[in-house]
Amino acid sequence: MNAKVVIILLIVFGLCITALLLPFGDLFSSVIDTTSPQERTTVLGPSAEPFVLTKKQISNDLQRITFNNEQAETTLQLERIEGRWWVTEPSRYPANSSAVDELLATLGSTRGMPTDQEDGLTTESSNLVLTYPERETKLWFNRRLGAGRAAITCDEDGKLQSYNAQDTLHDLYDSLDPAVFYAMKINPPLMPEIERIEIAMPEGTSQLTQNEGNLWVIGEGLHAERALELPLDGHAGLSDYFKLISDIKLVEPQHYEAMTELAQFGLNKPVIHVRFIPFNRSADSYKKGVEIRVGVPADPQDSRRYVSIGTIDEELPAVFTAESRSVLLLGQPATTFRDPRIVSVPSTMIERIETKRPPAEGQPLTEQFLFFTPNQPPQFMKDDATVVNADRAAASSLLANLTTPSGAQYLEGLETDLEKLRVVVIKGRLGWTESFGVFVDPETSQESPSVLIRRGLEPVMLRVLKSKVEPLLSPQQLIADE
Repeated sequence: MNAKVVIILLIVFGLCITALLLPFGDLFSSVIDTTSPQERTTVLGPSAEPFVLTKKQISNDLQRITFNNEQAETTLQLERIEGRWWVTEPSRYPANSSAVDELLATLGSTRGMPTDQEDGLTTESSNLVLTYPERETKLWFNRRLGAGRAAITCDEDGKLQSYNAQDTLHDLYDSLDPAVFYAMKINPPLMPEIERIEIAMPEGTSQLTQNEGNLWVIGEGLHAERALELPLDGHAGLSDYFKLISDIKLVEPQHYEAMTELAQFGLNKPVIHVRFIPFNRSADSYKKGVEIRVGVPADPQDSRRYVSIGTIDEELPAVFTAESRSVLLLGQPATTFRDPRIVSVPSTMIERIETKRPPAEGQPLTEQFLFFTPNQPPQFMKDDATVVNADRAAASSLLANLTTPSGAQYLEGLETDLEKLRVVVIKGRLGWTESFGVFVDPETSQESPSVLIRRGLEPVMLRVLKSKVEPLLSPQQLIADE
């Protein structure tokens, strides 16, 4: 028999043996563990069987994370509320998202192997509780085993299992600082979501209101005064106030257990109390609104003050300390944000200015119109309805005086029967309209002639130099020389 024939016979014999053994393949695989040690090492989970608690499962299903010490006292509790993580123990406050993400990453990557009970099966140590919609898993931090390993006892539905795991969870617990998990800044609702801001101080309470047209006013109702939303030439805007709030750095979360204990921080009778009340207020978390209180000094030098932040009427708001000079600036009366302009829009928005002289006895109402058309010279309509070119310089100067800070003096409580010189209606793009009245100033002087202006139905009047609005009083100044 030559070599070629021998090789062929061996191949045929091997194929026959393989065919005979195939039915027993499952039997062999059930007896012999063919997985590698790396594959047998599982991510720590609640079952002695191989179980992978992925970050996706944690992110989507996990509702609450609770750390308890050996005395069964909760040292930190995080809870997902309306898709957002909050610290709910030791006090309720939005959580630091990066700290929570780091915690979730650690929970989702700690690896271990089920062991027998000799590695220290006990439920008398500090623990971590993971709460899901329909189950709860409790992990006890048992003794360290050395070489980066530690014993952990896992309980799910009363079934205990010991794990020989990485000691990353032990490291996490030993270095646990609840302060790290607080979002150490103040996050009021966004400006478009707020209907009203109330600022209470010992001097009194004032408020700002946002109407349906997203315009901010001081006070409320038809007789409210226009507020300035964005800063303008040295005048503070309401956006400055929100930036001031977001820049406040919170430190030292304080622990307390009852509202009566707020007195030790001076927060039962705060020196400043600010409330942000949203549109469509409801009982759900931040939709209830947010309030900030500033209390007494936290040190003898008054370099820091106690501050509480929480939803409106929250039973136990979070208490921190913050730099005194920053938080005391929250005590701004609403009039800080007065709009210093006669007209509230840029000059480029204005298309027409109508000036109307109230009818004198035996005389009709007179009207003049100043028109602005893009890429065209301004035009002026006389009393007789003839249209002529307007003086460019005079028209531009008038627009600037109306739409930039007027240097006005604000006057309250003036008589309502002052002599009215003109009614001015400003019309702009997209149907926007504003109006104001020009009145005789009974306290005008020859050195600085002035007039009074009332914007709409506002409760205050503006005293401005007469030269600011002179073309409205003498419209002939707006006609260009032929």
